[in-house]
Amino acid sequence: MEALLLARRHIAEISGRAFNVGGGPENTLSILELADMIEELSGQRPSLHFAPERTGDRRYYVSDVRRFCAETGWSPRTDVHQGLRELYLWQSLPYEKRRTPYAAIETRL
Repeated sequence: MEALLLARRHIAEISGRAFNVGGGPENTLSILELADMIEELSGQRPSLHFAPERTGDRRYYVSDVRRFCAETGWSPRTDVHQGLRELYLWQSLPYEKRRTPYAAIETRL
């Protein structure tokens, strides 16, 4: 959320350019690690089905956030475990209670 709000704040300087936003190299994980984390949070393991590799499939991906950080001053502050936990808890709320406190986030920026 902070990255999106900072992008809006810096729209004049970054408009029309593409950026990667993510956790960076220190927050990578595999699908199996993600399944383990989901099982730990929910008590149920997601059903996974693996297909044969296709031409063009990436074996590894990590967002290179350096350019966005340099342009806006943002940096990842939530590790993958905390982020997934917060997402899970938010998703567990009834729909009408899923509000994002934009004002609280903007005051931290």
